[in-house]
Amino acid sequence: MHIMEGFLPPLHAAAWGLASLPFLVMGARRIARITREQPRTKLLLASAGAFTQVPLAIIEGLLTVVVVNLLIQI
Repeated sequence: MHIMEGFLPPLHAAAWGLASLPFLVMGARRIARITREQPRTKLLLASAGAFTQVPLAIIEGLLTVVVVNLLIQI
């Protein structure tokens, strides 16, 4: 399920942001430690990040083409 943008009250958003902060800090520290100890893992991390973003870009591009084609036909 997806919470639409602007739906979450500001107080709830701040509370969830504070609740997630320790996990973000721990994750960033762990990534820094691992990449410092094993520099070759940077390539794997970059590849994983790129792999997760490419499908989203493809879907957004296809949707844009469909919408533009529909608008042209109107």
